[in-house]
Amino acid sequence: MTEDAVPARPPRTGFVRFVLALVVFALVWVPTAVLRDTLAAMSLDPPARISLGLANMLVPVLLLAFVTPLVSYRRRDALCALIPFYNIWFTARIAWRLAYLPYHDWLPRDDERADWQLVRHPADPARLAHVVIRRDV
Repeated sequence: MTEDAVPARPPRTGFVRFVLALVVFALVWVPTAVLRDTLAAMSLDPPARISLGLANMLVPVLLLAFVTPLVSYRRRDALCALIPFYNIWFTARIAWRLAYLPYHDWLPRDDERADWQLVRHPADPARLAHVVIRRDV
């Protein structure tokens, strides 16, 4: 383990991470709720309402598709946002991981292992953390 791979700033505290995760969670689900309420207030014929409602379901999927690779998920995993009830847990998990970057307290996928390095946790030397190694290509 080399200490030079550790980012310059220490990891976020639990409270700060929680607040940031709430902000990310809200950024995913508030637009969906606003669009849903707007559609409910509009007087449209049923086919238009259905098509706009289906498009509204894709908003969280599209937003999550951009950030899932940053937190060890594949882009296609963003489709989990279409599963009722699970979508809330899944989004919260993505938000929780995003709030901790650039540190990683989860295990890397097999295809990511080569780019990750295990280092001592800067805030708690008894623990370990993963850090992405920047490789120049």
